[in-house]
Amino acid sequence: MGHIWVQGGFLNHDSGHRLVDKETDTCYNYQWFWSNVVFGANSLWWREEHDVHHSATNTYDFDHETGFYDPQACEDVFCQADVLVGFFKAFHHPFFLTYQHYIIIPLVTMFSRPGLMIDGYINKKEKDPKQWLGLALHLTWCWLMFRMLDCPWYAAFVGTNV
Repeated sequence: MGHIWVQGGFLNHDSGHRLVDKETDTCYNYQWFWSNVVFGANSLWWREEHDVHHSATNTYDFDHETGFYDPQACEDVFCQADVLVGFFKAFHHPFFLTYQHYIIIPLVTMFSRPGLMIDGYINKKEKDPKQWLGLALHLTWCWLMFRMLDCPWYAAFVGTNV
């Protein structure tokens, strides 16, 4: 399961950058499938944030509301320089940033996909029914696959076929 999700994430990325077909609409349909149905993330939210991320990677602005122009530069366990620490305001940031080199793999493995799902659907207040349909299909196929495994949580986090 984990490997399928990772591959879905990569195919979402390439489809969102319009690299899998000459037609933009076809790429966005592929992105909806790979992002919403397979990976579980909101493809519209991803496109909004990720295009800005590539146009202004890891940029920050002292006058901007959050301090970051790039919405993906302010990840909970990824701070590139000491000068940026002041921009991180959540209660857990002092601990996470201090020990990010130790805890990034367990946190990404266990919480990044659910975090992307929450950010993309709930925090964005998604109103597009097609996006919610993709999430419903994603949860349905995950539930069906997990039912067939002896140890579903191990398979989800590690990505092995148990």
